[in-house]
Amino acid sequence: MKSSLVCDPTWSKVFKGEIKTDIAVIGNSRAQFHYNPKIISEITGGVSCYNLGLSGTPINIFDIRWKAFINRNKLPSLLIIDVDYNFLGSAKGGVYEKYQYIPYVNTNEYTKIVKPIDKNLFLEQYVPCFKYKGQTVPIISKISSAFSQNCDNFINGFNINNTIWDDNEWAIFKKKRLHEAVDSKKFHGLYADGFSKLSSILDFSKKNNIKSDFGVVASIYRSSKI
Repeated sequence: MKSSLVCDPTWSKVFKGEIKTDIAVIGNSRAQFHYNPKIISEITGGVSCYNLGLSGTPINIFDIRWKAFINRNKLPSLLIIDVDYNFLGSAKGGVYEKYQYIPYVNTNEYTKIVKPIDKNLFLEQYVPCFKYKGQTVPIISKISSAFSQNCDNFINGFNINNTIWDDNEWAIFKKKRLHEAVDSKKFHGLYADGFSKLSSILDFSKKNNIKSDFGVVASIYRSSKI
């Protein structure tokens, strides 16, 4: 399987079946940028961990990575799910940062999920080079990375960063949103598709003896350090 047009090798590892981990983290950017597998392994006495988080990706599209992971790799013992309203949303108009999926447009996982929302799928699968249309920037970046770009800013899928805690933003969040009343009926209606996908992940985990736990939304304000 060819590599994606991104530095993070996770896509390639997922589709090649190379990920063997006891703890897996899933979610969007809140997961990818805030759960350091190195730190998790250290505090759990050396238990292996891999971060499968995918930035800008709601759960209905993340299902591509999830299905490819469980279909082709050793299943973990523990699944950490970072959930927020963005992750529970549904992308209906297309796929975010589509270029990362270019090597996988003919896989069953990609086809099944993207076909209902992408009118160009047939052309991308069967017309030579059509899938590269409009992807000039990532293609040039991928070529240049072979010579100069530093692609070592990932640890088992985790995007290395040292975000500084912002007390002002946290104070605003606590004042305006932390204790905000939520209309649960309306909320579940808006995110029905997302809850359905989440339920299917939990059901699969239960059937396969994978323990699951949820990340706390407030953890997005926590600094992630190496």
